[in-house]
Amino acid sequence: MVNKKITDLTDLPTPVAADVIAIVDDVGGAGVATKKATLSNALAAYDNQTATLENKSIDQDGTGNDITNIANASIKPSAGIAQSKLALDITNAEVNASAAIAYSKLNLTSSVVNADISSGLFSSITGIGALTNNLQESKGTDLASATTITLGTDGNYFDITGTTTIGYINSTGYQAGSRVTLQFDGILTVTHAKAGATGAQVNITLDAAADKTTAAGNTLTLTYDGTTWRETGGAGGGGGGGGMDPEIEGSVQLVTYTPTAATQNSKGYMFVRKIDANNDGLYITLWKNGSSQVVQIA
Repeated sequence: MVNKKITDLTDLPTPVAADVIAIVDDVGGAGVATKKATLSNALAAYDNQTATLENKSIDQDGTGNDITNIANASIKPSAGIAQSKLALDITNAEVNASAAIAYSKLNLTSSVVNADISSGLFSSITGIGALTNNLQESKGTDLASATTITLGTDGNYFDITGTTTIGYINSTGYQAGSRVTLQFDGILTVTHAKAGATGAQVNITLDAAADKTTAAGNTLTLTYDGTTWRETGGAGGGGGGGGMDPEIEGSVQLVTYTPTAATQNSKGYMFVRKIDANNDGLYITLWKNGSSQVVQIA
C-alpha cells in the first residue's frame, strides 16, 4: 500500500463494521504506535463509555430517540414535571399513609365507589359541600346489652340483644357529631346520666332526664357531642317523653310526666304499649323504690 497523507485519501460514505481504521496508541509516550481497529470495535468502545450530557438537546420526536428505563431516584424533586404529562394508575398500597394529600388536590367526581371507602382508601372525606345521592349507611353487628356497650365501626344502626341495663357507650372509633340508632330486641333499662364513667366510657343523656325502659322493637337514636351521648330521636319506651314517646294505640294519653320524689298526687303518665302481635299492655309511670319506674297495670 502506497503511503499517502490523510487529506489525500478518498472518502468512504458507507463504511461497514469490518472496515479498518487507524488508531494512534500510546499518545504522548516514548514512541508513537499506530495500530488498527475495525469500525465495529471502535464503536463498541465508544458505546461503553459513561458520559454526562450537559446543555444538550435530545430530539425525542426523531426515529429511535426514546428515553427508557429512567429510575425514580434519577428524577430530582425539583424537576417540576407537570401532572398532565404523567399517566398514573395509583393503587391504594402505593399511597404512603403519611402522604396527607389535600382533598382540594383530588378530582373525585363519580369515580369513588363504596368499595374504595370500605377498603380504607379513604378513611374520611372532608370538604364536600353537598351530596347529590342518598347517604348509604350500614347496619352494624348485633351487640349484647351490658353496663358498657362498645359499638362497632361497621355501621350506624345496631340491634341490642339481652336485658342487661345499659349505663355507658364506649366512644372508641367515634367523634363528636357521630350519630347511631339502637334497636332493642327486648325489655331493658337505659340509664340516664350514669355517674362514674372512666376511660372511654361515655354516659347517656335522655330527653326526659330519667331512665327509660324499652320493649322489643323500640329504637333510640343518639348523637355523640364529645362529652355524652344525647338522645335525638327514637320510638317506644317508657320513662318520659322526647324522642322515645310511648306507642299510643288510641287517642288518650294523660299528662306527659316523669315522677320524682316530690310527685304530686294528681299527676301521672298512663299509656298503651304493644307487647306482641296479639297483645297490648296498659302502663303507668310511678315513683317507686327511689326512681321513676314503668309499671304494667293491665
